Amino acid sequence: MERPSQYSYLVVCVDTLENNIPQGRCYYQDFKYVYQFGSMDHFILQADALLNGEAPAPSGERSDILLNGKIASFKLRVPYRHNADWQGTVMWLETRHEENFRSVLELSSIIYQALAAAQKQRMTPSGLKIAK
Repeated sequence: MERPSQYSYLVVCVDTLENNIPQGRCYYQDFKYVYQFGSMDHFILQADALLNGEAPAPSGERSDILLNGKIASFKLRVPYRHNADWQGTVMWLETRHEENFRSVLELSSIIYQALAAAQKQRMTPSGLKIAK
């Protein structure tokens, strides 16, 4: 069992969704680290490395940070990782909808459902309404 960490959170910004493959940016630990991802698999592998303490060199200044994804943005809190899997909460930042997840597979499903809803909203004339 891995120890819990109050600092294990990530902000995920999805900028494109082509052929159901999300691409974007992920910020970690008070936005000191950022990396680009080209697929959900790539995001998961990179995020797992970050959660294992294998952080890359710090990147960019806080003024360089754009926390809104063009499609959707999520805040992940991962306080526990048991049996080589993640447990935590994910919040879709544009709607403030939050759900618990017990595995990376469940997290992926929640994110894909939110991305499908965001895409559907983007296709309507009113667009996506951002909750405050």
